[in-house]
Amino acid sequence: INAYAFLNNPNIVTLNINSGLTMISHNAFINNTNLRTFRLASTTPPFVTSTSAFPIRGNLRIEVPNSAVSTYNNKFTFYRYRDFIFGY
Repeated sequence: INAYAFLNNPNIVTLNINSGLTMISHNAFINNTNLRTFRLASTTPPFVTSTSAFPIRGNLRIEVPNSAVSTYNNKFTFYRYRDFIFGY
């Protein structure tokens, strides 16, 4: 997902991302005020180019397969988001 790909898009509430995703660039989801849930299908975390890839809010959920929760939590580029990672 390229940098600023979903810039200022208030229509997105949930985003389902298939297992083929390999990278999320900085500010890909900046100013998406209604975006609450990212559901990532891959058990392998995509590379995140910066700590500003996802909007940090109290209601943010990054959902990953149950078997991959610890993998995402331990991945350096997802470390900042560990409080928002949940299994499904």
